Amino acid sequence: MDRLIRETIAFLKEESFTQGSVLATPEEFAYFSPQKLPPKEKKVAAFDVEMKQMVTKILPEVTLTSSIPDDASAKKIAHLYKEPHLNAKALVLSFGETGSALSFLQNVTKAIDSLLVPAKLIEMRKIERENSWELTLSAPTLQLILAPPFQAWKTISLARFYRENPASKTHFLKEIPVLMMQPAHAYLKNPDLKRDLWKMVSSLLSTLT
Repeated sequence: MDRLIRETIAFLKEESFTQGSVLATPEEFAYFSPQKLPPKEKKVAAFDVEMKQMVTKILPEVTLTSSIPDDASAKKIAHLYKEPHLNAKALVLSFGETGSALSFLQNVTKAIDSLLVPAKLIEMRKIERENSWELTLSAPTLQLILAPPFQAWKTISLARFYRENPASKTHFLKEIPVLMMQPAHAYLKNPDLKRDLWKMVSSLLSTLT
């Protein structure tokens, strides 16, 4: 009798593994057993079109987007604010000068920094690679920029910030006054040009500070 009971239990266990249930057909078992439902697709919330139209009408200068903006640019800006030139009141721009021409720009920067206002010499191609002209020109302390002739850098992205007033013969990068210098080698050949440059820098800064 014990043997019969053991064999019956063994049979029931075997059937449960192979058929899923001895009390239901495989079709019935499949019908009533819990089913794995496919994952629900995440629906992106549609931006309210009417709200967007209303905001665009009231605040046309505001750019609306339905996606989360990438914070890479924000991180970049946070890092760039550590750059010393963003605390300067005068910037001297270098565009690939080397040797005596670069030394001249360094001396001009040092003289302004020592005698007039905090000044920094920056390589334009470095700022161009970092795509940080907007940030540089928006530095809160910046008052004056000394730049090479416009023809030398009119093809780089900085040129989009350039404007001039022919009537007053003044130049600007964004809202910052710009003193257009002659090529550096011209100052090295003519000491009078150096004196004229210094007079213009001193005069401009005296009116801006």
